[in-house]
Amino acid sequence: MLAEQYMDAVGPLARATRASVALVAAGVPPRQRERREAAIAAGDLSVAIGTHALLREGITFAKLGLVIVDEQHRLGVAQRLALVRKGDKHARPHLLTLSATPIPRTLALALRGELRTSELGERPKGRPPVATEIRVTIRSGKIRAIAHRRDRLT
Repeated sequence: MLAEQYMDAVGPLARATRASVALVAAGVPPRQRERREAAIAAGDLSVAIGTHALLREGITFAKLGLVIVDEQHRLGVAQRLALVRKGDKHARPHLLTLSATPIPRTLALALRGELRTSELGERPKGRPPVATEIRVTIRSGKIRAIAHRRDRLT
């Protein structure tokens, strides 16, 4: 579903720039998927948006300059590395990881300075502010921290 949302979001930009974009995912009919994979291998596709299907061994990229991974895909370190390695061995592609709420390992890497970070300081127009609180409770002798998200509609 997330990959389909990205396809919808990229559509207007792709049309404006005349870039060819295709979705590669398990739900794509086999013949369409084969054509798209062939286009990726031949370099006829500007942008491939996909799911774990892009990790399949048979998929090759004629030219891979940028890999963007949304943390919601829950790709592990080995899977991200496998995607990056699908690029040219002499010109390693750039890796951009997106995360609205980073997974603990990604957050630790960023805090240690192993990842460069960028913050978006503004929210999209019309989106209400969100407040996140950490609440600590003690139940049956165990301390439990709960992240609680509260949407404010003001």
